[in-house]
Amino acid sequence: MKKLAALLFLLAALPAFAQGEKTAPANEAKGDPAAGRKLYKAHCALCHFADAAIVKVGPGLKGLFQMKKLPLTGLLATEENIRKRVGEGNPDPQKPLMPAYKEIFTAKEMDDLVAYLKTL
Repeated sequence: MKKLAALLFLLAALPAFAQGEKTAPANEAKGDPAAGRKLYKAHCALCHFADAAIVKVGPGLKGLFQMKKLPLTGLLATEENIRKRVGEGNPDPQKPLMPAYKEIFTAKEMDDLVAYLKTL
């Protein structure tokens, strides 16, 4: 009888386990795009267009996440590479200088900025 009760309990709990923990889709940002837009205006807009893919000082960022490769570096346009590029900047004197933001932005601010960049 105890085995039957245990089996019934497990069968009743199975749908809850099958659903698992819901996670955001891979292309959905963790951050707040509105907060990211403010960061973009304060730190990025001087050198990058948000509404065009043409060069201002640095490359325009419209459609950044739809690009196959990042401008200037040729790296794949993945979230990981974009975060790395923003974090490390570009010290190459042969290309437009971009400061490193890893010491400037908090992890949440980086999430917010990436969420905004995904809307472009």
